[in-house]
Amino acid sequence: MKYAKYILLLALIAITQPSNAQTRKEGFFNWIDRTFFSFDSTYVYSYPTRLTLTLQNRTWRDIYTFDIDKGNELRVKSKYLSDISISVGYSILSLGYTLGMNKITGDKDAKYDRFDLSLKCNMLALDLSSATNESETTLYNKDYSSPFYGLKMNMQEASLTYYFKYKKYSNEAAYSSCYPYRQIKNAGSPIIGIYYGKHDINCDLTKIPDEFELNISEEETKKHIRNQDLCVNGGYGYNFVFAKGWLLNGTAIPSIGLRIHDDETSGKYQFATNSKLKAACTYNSRYFFGGISFQYSTYWYITKGYTIENSIGACTLNVGVRF
Repeated sequence: MKYAKYILLLALIAITQPSNAQTRKEGFFNWIDRTFFSFDSTYVYSYPTRLTLTLQNRTWRDIYTFDIDKGNELRVKSKYLSDISISVGYSILSLGYTLGMNKITGDKDAKYDRFDLSLKCNMLALDLSSATNESETTLYNKDYSSPFYGLKMNMQEASLTYYFKYKKYSNEAAYSSCYPYRQIKNAGSPIIGIYYGKHDINCDLTKIPDEFELNISEEETKKHIRNQDLCVNGGYGYNFVFAKGWLLNGTAIPSIGLRIHDDETSGKYQFATNSKLKAACTYNSRYFFGGISFQYSTYWYITKGYTIENSIGACTLNVGVRF
């Protein structure tokens, strides 16, 4: 199994975190608990019950902007794509099954797949994801819109994030699928991290209808972007507690670094800049929890002939019960 080693790592660390009702173990396990899972109880509350059952729905859309010249700006947007998952969690480990809504509805024009795996505590967050999308898209500019079948996207990402004020600020309270922590007092934290992304985008502009009248050469009608990004992330997140059990979060994480091209685009190496904006609203009580979160990620690709901006907007809904 491709991700088996990551799942085993999650299981190992989850086991090493004792529940609040247990006596703290000495030695290595106690060091792990104090180092990665400690917090200031004035700001953060940890639920003693670890076992959770969660139902999650995630919906997202890809948007591409092709800035060819002032008279040739095109935009391509995918359908709203969605999946639904059910998971069982214990401590920081959550394992579940995800099913794309296209398989439920039988939509043959929606061809996509997505995988996400996260290992998080208040101090650190490790996020792994992969996504493919060959679904029908819509091509449009200020004058026309038309179905477009010339776009394929494949992306793998990995990031490791550190929260400076993790004892007072709980990222898990806002973005976990099972919310093991609850923020009980307003707090924020600077954020730093590293990011790796592998992007493969294939765009065939020969499939654009004639009414768009693109003034580009034949060489520029087909673009195959293959590159890898190595970046440093830096940003800030803030938790606002506006009522008992309720939380609002806002987070901004821009990144800069090096882009390595695996194709014929201008230059082997290039400056890379990306950005990620997140917001969440959650309710968390002793037995029940739920939340809605939004994420908007933007990537810029400077290619021979024109610039492509790729944006991915996602909305996630969680509801669950704690035992």
